Amino acid sequence: MMAREDKEMSTAQEIIQRFGGASALARLLGKTPSAVQYWAKVGTIPARWQPNLLALARIQGIELSPRDFMPTDLGSDPEPARYGEVALPREAEWQGVLTIGGFELPVSFRLTAVR
Repeated sequence: MMAREDKEMSTAQEIIQRFGGASALARLLGKTPSAVQYWAKVGTIPARWQPNLLALARIQGIELSPRDFMPTDLGSDPEPARYGEVALPREAEWQGVLTIGGFELPVSFRLTAVR
């Protein structure tokens, strides 16, 4: 499999690569490689696994912070809307996984700022 340019990688793919790929990360987590590959496919890592990854990163000497789990593409709007002192993108979309009764369901959230 050829490596993609960093700007084309999702946040999940970037994090998985830091751990040496899907198989290596799956071994560290005690999960199947297909589960980790699914995270790469949907582009996000489920929130319930993020603390585990942060702890593993510290142990493994891998640079990783909670901010790394956030999507880097928050829309192409150069002029964000403002709410107090917090800059908000006019529009952004995040994908994730919702676990219900042991089933992981892909979900997508769309944020549209109201002016």
